[in-house]
Amino acid sequence: MKKKYILFFLLLNISIYSFCGDFSYFPLVNAKSAKSFAGDLGALMGGGVSYTSRSLGFSGFDLGYRATYQLKPSKDSSFMPKERAFGINFLQAEIGMPYRIDAFIRAGFGDKLTVVGGGIKYGLWKIKDGLYQMNGMLIINSHMANNLNFYAIQNGINAIFSINCGLIRPFVLLGYDSTRLNVQNALDPSLVSKNFYEAGERIGAGLRFKMKWINLSAAYEYSRGNNLVDGAFTVRF
Repeated sequence: MKKKYILFFLLLNISIYSFCGDFSYFPLVNAKSAKSFAGDLGALMGGGVSYTSRSLGFSGFDLGYRATYQLKPSKDSSFMPKERAFGINFLQAEIGMPYRIDAFIRAGFGDKLTVVGGGIKYGLWKIKDGLYQMNGMLIINSHMANNLNFYAIQNGINAIFSINCGLIRPFVLLGYDSTRLNVQNALDPSLVSKNFYEAGERIGAGLRFKMKWINLSAAYEYSRGNNLVDGAFTVRF
């Protein structure tokens, strides 16, 4: 049964990546679509930073692959291919520190897109590992995305709550992302070097499957009228 879970999540992430979006049409951007795309990109960078609200504990470690995809662009992101998913794949490493604090760094990649980021996680109360007990966590993160045609800075905050139900551990989250997009290349020269700002809330829920050191998770998130999906495959100890 555990092997089936692993195979399912690997196939899910492979299938998501196969529908990776295309950012090469960005030079067709206008002022309205630049602002909308800033919001889309910010939700992708801020999404999927955590699948559990349990702190690692001092010297704990978490390393693995994560992905966040938006199922289609926002209506106003008019230069993006319609009805096509796009997203970012991440490698993320976390380390546990005293006082229920975890620190993490992550590197992401998409279609000719590179992302670097990181942040701090703080357990809201003493760790509870008993069956059907809940943990809470506050997360602050920041990312920078770079493409030939644009770069973006995202800052975000997330609150996540998860319950220990044994093998399956559900979680819910609430987040907020603020993003600044700078246009580097556009057919409209008046847009070059201009900044566009967008912010918005994210809500979501998902399931984490814990098998010794192996963790698999899948989640759904909703941001600014858009549907997003997250997946993760990590080693945690």
